[in-house]
Amino acid sequence: MRETGKESFVVWVMVAIVASLNVMGLQAAKITNNASAFAEFIEFDGDSDHDSDNMLYSEHFKTSSGRLRDSVGEEMVKTAWLDYITRLNREKKLYGLEIEPLQLSHVLDDELYISQTMLGYQVELWMWNLTLHGLSGLSLQKLSLERNAGLTDIFTSALLDVDQLSLTGMYRMQGTSAGALSWVLSDISSEGDRPLSINLTNVRVAAELEVALVTGCGQEGAVVTELKFPFSYREIDFKFENIGTVLATAVDIIGGLVIERERTNLVKLLKEGIASEVKSLICADFLKLNAEAEHVDTNVISPIYYDTFFKGILEKEGGSDLIRDRLAENTVKKIFHESIRRHLDTSLSPLRTALDPLKLFPLEFKFKNDLYSANVEACDAYVHNVKQAVLEDMYLARDTSLNTSILRVQFKVPVTWMSGFYKLRKAYLFTFIPAGGSGDFNVDLRDVKVSLTVVLKNTQQGLVMEHFKVDIGWQTISFKFDGLWKGFGEIADKVMNQLGVGGLIVEKQKRWIMGEIKTYLRGLAVCMMWSPSLGLDLCMRQFWIDLGWDYPWVYPDCD
Repeated sequence: MRETGKESFVVWVMVAIVASLNVMGLQAAKITNNASAFAEFIEFDGDSDHDSDNMLYSEHFKTSSGRLRDSVGEEMVKTAWLDYITRLNREKKLYGLEIEPLQLSHVLDDELYISQTMLGYQVELWMWNLTLHGLSGLSLQKLSLERNAGLTDIFTSALLDVDQLSLTGMYRMQGTSAGALSWVLSDISSEGDRPLSINLTNVRVAAELEVALVTGCGQEGAVVTELKFPFSYREIDFKFENIGTVLATAVDIIGGLVIERERTNLVKLLKEGIASEVKSLICADFLKLNAEAEHVDTNVISPIYYDTFFKGILEKEGGSDLIRDRLAENTVKKIFHESIRRHLDTSLSPLRTALDPLKLFPLEFKFKNDLYSANVEACDAYVHNVKQAVLEDMYLARDTSLNTSILRVQFKVPVTWMSGFYKLRKAYLFTFIPAGGSGDFNVDLRDVKVSLTVVLKNTQQGLVMEHFKVDIGWQTISFKFDGLWKGFGEIADKVMNQLGVGGLIVEKQKRWIMGEIKTYLRGLAVCMMWSPSLGLDLCMRQFWIDLGWDYPWVYPDCD
């Protein structure tokens, strides 16, 4: 698979893991083993139209007593699935990769090889130039999400149907007589390279995911404990040119082996992709933690203890009856510390390039107090060192019915600074002493904290975002103005600090930054929840364009 497509899909899988940490209510499931195809099949109930009220899942995902349907997470993940399927059906491609038809060499090996002893022969099969047709006919029949009472695990399953899939390409097959009958049987062959086609009708695929809090692999935290793709079909038709009777029988068996092997390879590919971003999410040897719930306690000294707005929301939504979602909290922390943090530390990475330095829009305002007045302009302004941001706290509370999510995230930047160019026009000290100037300015900010509060509720109208609040604060601040009142140097800086001009520049930029962060984060939420198939860059671009901005973006200069 192309790197951009693979990375985007893996990122979406991780986003889905976080979003669906609010999870499933599955109906009864049965899996049967078809010995002739060596594959795990999903049985069909009802008629050939795949009655959606009788859908079946694997035994691992049967609904058990005491589990809860998470309507918030279910709606989020369902929306994402539908977005992917709608875009695939309409545009026949995802993340720039053509899906209809799909060249399997983009996602699998260039050549598939199977060697199997059967029917008295050692059969070898090579297949290449494989193209899959029909994926643009996918439809989502069912999505379920479920949590245990303590919110320490998640189960999710999506059931997908497609009327017909066909695989075309080239093959070569060779059968060498083996075993006790080798002296009787003669070797058989396809006699060179030949075309092939495999047609499947009424295909059904279930994408199943489990994430849980575990202990194992030297850690205690969230791990992908199950990732499966049960697969079935009503009919399959093999057409291998010049196959012969004996080899035709072998094809039926080997075809099942190929399907099973490549399904296993798909799981392996996804796990490797997730591990490449967040290594600790993949663990083979683990023990699930108990499902005891941890209730909200706003009296514990923590970042939320000092946030009266957030504490008020918690009390309003249920107080101590609310449950901490430790699984979601731990998963997000892992993604930040192991993936986002690494991208921020990597020079020229897309994330770091977008955030550090962060360009600000010019400011122009009138300043006046008892001592000083001026028309102030600040332009070519940037915020630096955002790359040092750390996730200081994440707090996610859920109501007992799992219809509400109350989230607070807080980031901290130990040291950052704002630089730019300033002009002081019509500036007077004591109303009559000219005191204008222009030059570069630098503002040092320490212990900067940015917090985000979001409340999501599932209603009859769908998901509703009741609160979306962003706040910024810092502990200390200092200014330096170059080119102001030549010859006065630090005295001029101190005077300007005392007069409050620098503080007002920062305060106004703070309002702008808060507005930008709030809008940007809202855009991220919209893109991840409602348009993940578009890709983050394109989706955010469209988000800003829909708000009235022109692309490519043009920042006003200092003139």
